[in-house]
Amino acid sequence: MWHGMVRNLETPKDERDNYFLIWELDGLAVGFSSLDEIVPGKQANMHLHVAVPFERKRGHGAEFVKRSVPIYFDEFDLEVLYCEPYAFNTAPNRALQKAGFEYVETVELVPGPINFHQAVTRWKITRDTLG
Repeated sequence: MWHGMVRNLETPKDERDNYFLIWELDGLAVGFSSLDEIVPGKQANMHLHVAVPFERKRGHGAEFVKRSVPIYFDEFDLEVLYCEPYAFNTAPNRALQKAGFEYVETVELVPGPINFHQAVTRWKITRDTLG
């Protein structure tokens, strides 16, 4: 896995399969956000995780998302960014709503290679929404 990460960092942005941002509070990495299904100039899918349990449910997620979104739009010249958290996990759904994402739909699918078949809530934000 680490080898793949290093190789990805050496790949030009417009050829990457994914992209990561680490979220820090007071110098401690508490979570991260990632992109996949990147189509430069068009769209990508975002994932978000507050990994440190004692930092969850404190409102950090919305702020991290708000700070991450402009970076993704700028780095990949995106027009739209999607996010599909587990429908029954309230925290990321609330964070996306607070960060300005628009609800699209709830669907059942397997969102990624490490996930199980589940209901996900599809959210989107567009470049125009950022202002």
